[in-house]
Amino acid sequence: MSRPRVDVVLTMNDRPAEEAAAQATLRAQSGVDVRVVVVGNGCKPEVVPPGALTLHLPENAGIPGGRNAGADALHETDDPAEWLYFLDNDASFPRPDVLARLVAEAEGHPEAGWVQPRLTGPDDVTTPRRWVPRLRASNPGRPGKVASMTEGVVLIRRDAFDKVGGWDDQLFLYHEGFDLAWRLYDAGWSGWYAASIRMHHPLTKPARLPACLPACLPACLPACLPRALPPARRPQQDLDRPPPPPRPAPPPLPERLDRDHPGPGRTRQRTATNTARNARGLDGTAQP
Repeated sequence: MSRPRVDVVLTMNDRPAEEAAAQATLRAQSGVDVRVVVVGNGCKPEVVPPGALTLHLPENAGIPGGRNAGADALHETDDPAEWLYFLDNDASFPRPDVLARLVAEAEGHPEAGWVQPRLTGPDDVTTPRRWVPRLRASNPGRPGKVASMTEGVVLIRRDAFDKVGGWDDQLFLYHEGFDLAWRLYDAGWSGWYAASIRMHHPLTKPARLPACLPACLPACLPACLPRALPPARRPQQDLDRPPPPPRPAPPPLPERLDRDHPGPGRTRQRTATNTARNARGLDGTAQP
């Protein structure tokens, strides 16, 4: 029986130390045949595992664009694998059977276009809520169907990926996982969260990349904002719209109401009476 074949797209930019750790755990994977392409996104790859393809993009094409370029390079070779695994270079495999188990999960859920492992910190336990690809994120150990993905550690069926056109490279950075997941759903696939299979990632803060924002936002926002907002709420139209009129002040609450119509006024009066009674105590004496 032949072993499953997985094409791995490893994207990098400027983290050679993390890249070496990611590659070491990738090369240790067993039970699958792996081909690797290392994509230098705006740089020349310097850390490359033996036998891997290399792809040098002269300019930073954005994270989705770099992933697409790597997937295309593997597709152009003879007989591309049935499975694509996208790996960011600051993630690592905690066990040598991660890829084999992910493929087994995908084969057990033929309706799933992608299989998402659980992402944890290096302690193999801590999973921030933002890393859980579903609602009810307080229990990251619960598996099930999902409608989003964690882009940098995900297994995707090659035919599903090609059918929907891959990643949207206009997004440059962030939200490309939601976009791809929704397009896969539109094409008839679902996603599966394999919570018992873990990948490791540094426990970084969401705002850990402030230096890149001035460079990426001009490319990202024009592409994603018009699609994220309905036509009536797009920024320029909001600027052209006159401000809404001020809201009228609410009517004052009555201080006293009839006994047959209890309301806020009687409630305030009752509360004041109870407060004074509690201050005196049950026997009528003042309380300390």
